[in-house]
Amino acid sequence: MSNTHRRREIHLRYTINNQGVTSIYIDNRAQQFIEYAANQPGPVLEIGAAYGTVTLAALQAGATVIANDIEEQHLKILYNNTPQEIRSRLTILPGCFPEVLQLPANSLRGFFASRTLGHLDFMALRQGFEKLFFTLCPGSKLFIISGTPYTRVFKNLIPVYEQRLLYNELWPGYFPNLKKLVEKKYAAFIPDTLNFLDEKVLSRELGRVGFVIEESYVFARADLPEGLRLDGREGYFTVAIKPR
Repeated sequence: MSNTHRRREIHLRYTINNQGVTSIYIDNRAQQFIEYAANQPGPVLEIGAAYGTVTLAALQAGATVIANDIEEQHLKILYNNTPQEIRSRLTILPGCFPEVLQLPANSLRGFFASRTLGHLDFMALRQGFEKLFFTLCPGSKLFIISGTPYTRVFKNLIPVYEQRLLYNELWPGYFPNLKKLVEKKYAAFIPDTLNFLDEKVLSRELGRVGFVIEESYVFARADLPEGLRLDGREGYFTVAIKPR
């Protein structure tokens, strides 16, 4: 194994609740959110914050952050790792999104989710976007990083996924029983179900509730070991805005 391979591997860390791995790497897209959050006059929300890599960086940049995760122990680790002098700007919110989101209208200034929304079923995703549109202030932005099947972990899914795209299926990236569809060596490190959210699906679902897409593109994931990369389409990034 090369030194480069080792350096990239340490960007991935196992979750406590066996929902796969989380990245502790801050790429350009996460940095874009951090810089945005630091310039907002009110709180931003990160869901699926895991150990809080992005939340902590946003706090250190001056943001006020509500950090959500389904695993409360992740959030306790984040809280303990947050310097005392900036803890007043951190609120931890354990629980399942979107049910846990019970904030007043127009109270959030931004939203970030990295490879989290793909864990939601169809109805939860739609309810989540509806709640976010209600909760975000006009002019506020969402930053969404999604996973794609274009990694070596999920390469067995690609023919089925691309056929679904050709047939214009409503949810082409929805794969239950995922552990049975990938190579055995990967099965222990992934969740049972994922919904890969591409440009068409996200544009449709965000637009359905009133968000406007500002930016969207696929990208190569620098945090993945080279042995897990495929063709430079490992991630998908979307920025959307609630119109004023």
